Amino acid sequence: MKKHFLLLAAFCSMSLVSLNAQMQYNKVDANVGYTGQEALDNGNYRMTHTFNLSDNYKESKRPVTEKISSSNGKGIYGMGITTEGVNNNVADWINNGKTQNSGSNLAAIWVPSAEVLRDSLSKDADPLKHEYWKQACCLWNVPGTDGADQAFTSWPGMAKRSIIGFQVKAQDLMAGLTTDIEFEMLTLDPGKTGKTSTYKMIVDLSKQPAFPWFNSSYSNTGDDIALLDSICEANVATINAELGSNMYVADDVYISAEEGLNRVKIKVAEAIGLPVSALRGKKVMVTLYTTTSGTSVQPGMYEPIVGVDNVTVEYGAASWTDPNVENNGRVSMEATAVYNVETPITFTLKGKNRLSELKIVSDGDNKASSSFYFKPEGCVMAADADGNYTIPVEYEYTPVVGESALSVIVPADADGNAIDDNVQVTLYANFPRGSRSYSLEINNGSRFWLDLTVTGEEPTSIETENVDSVEISVENKRIFVRNTSENVAIYDAAGQMIRSVSASAAQQGIEMTSGIYLVNAGEIIEKVLVK
Repeated sequence: MKKHFLLLAAFCSMSLVSLNAQMQYNKVDANVGYTGQEALDNGNYRMTHTFNLSDNYKESKRPVTEKISSSNGKGIYGMGITTEGVNNNVADWINNGKTQNSGSNLAAIWVPSAEVLRDSLSKDADPLKHEYWKQACCLWNVPGTDGADQAFTSWPGMAKRSIIGFQVKAQDLMAGLTTDIEFEMLTLDPGKTGKTSTYKMIVDLSKQPAFPWFNSSYSNTGDDIALLDSICEANVATINAELGSNMYVADDVYISAEEGLNRVKIKVAEAIGLPVSALRGKKVMVTLYTTTSGTSVQPGMYEPIVGVDNVTVEYGAASWTDPNVENNGRVSMEATAVYNVETPITFTLKGKNRLSELKIVSDGDNKASSSFYFKPEGCVMAADADGNYTIPVEYEYTPVVGESALSVIVPADADGNAIDDNVQVTLYANFPRGSRSYSLEINNGSRFWLDLTVTGEEPTSIETENVDSVEISVENKRIFVRNTSENVAIYDAAGQMIRSVSASAAQQGIEMTSGIYLVNAGEIIEKVLVK
């Protein structure tokens, strides 16, 4: 089994096509029935992929002989595989200009029936040399619909195993999933083996899902097929532990029909035993795989043709009220920092309908990491009943390490409820000279960029009478700061900021638990004891 783990490690690191190939909210293509952002009466949106060809498209194109190519239909793929191994089969796509591996685009042929496919592609006296025996990605007419309905499928040719897969980008606006990712499987042709095909579903939720994308440098021995054959509910946890991956398997999600369509609706999260919230913010890669029926390769013998149809999901779009910015917009902000002094820069975030994580990350500029940074605690504060930002919010902070980006991540609600945020965020600046610019990508499901320009200035002398006039006292477990016009920050004994309040709020008293604290009001820093 160890050999298989090593093979799968290589298997998951390769890529046949772009990992950017995903079904997304901002894609639409009427020719292949792809709607990315359909507004619903309940205020949510729906993404749907029906694979139905438009009447205009069908009137202008000929079945089988012309390739369908759609950059908006990306995120769907298929493959027929023999026992020789995956890479020995990659070249066996129909290769006479009708369809091919097309990177991140959807490329397929329109197939009314297996008979039409056979008659169109047979061109040689030897059946085993016909193009008919090579694999193809197809938009296949659903039987009984008179050509009005199409489904996506992988024509296996002589292959005995088939892969059908798709990837949904449940990120950005689609991070707020309100329903499970659903799709249908149906039997388009019972095949000629006299046997049924059983499919399992492999769902990859890894940060960069890569299963099962292949590369020609991977083993050609057939061991890759042994892995696909063997991965199941019983061993996927062991495989994940070996690889550090995040895959799930649902065995026997579909069995092809001996006659009829046997149309079955499958819910992705439900089938693998997860809540819908587990899919939020993820690239969800769904792979459907069937093993051989045990019949031999012979002329006229092909496996059941099973299709995927009506991929759909609903989502609630998050938004921002402060700053008032649309998705993928930009906001500019100016601030001043004292040279060689750690200077807090605060900004407010007010958002609605957040179902995913709130992410604040540096926009790819690691060179400025020494000048701008957050701290592990106290940099995200929620508003209290009086509107003052006094309530610490838990978050995960990752500083810049090598090429990784600085990030602050506030988790989603544990119960999957929508959150309306009202928080103050503190970013620290510290640099020796000149001015600095820095950009943060901020995403609650609706993403925008905060472009920060910080002007440096020399330290100024402290006026004695101003310093002497600031009064800091402790009464009844409250810290009072009087005679200051500056925001007041409170740090714990470890130096972590745990409160940041306005001057007026500090004058009314800041309620604290017992302990030793540092109080920072403008240029004044004083240690106090709260009993």
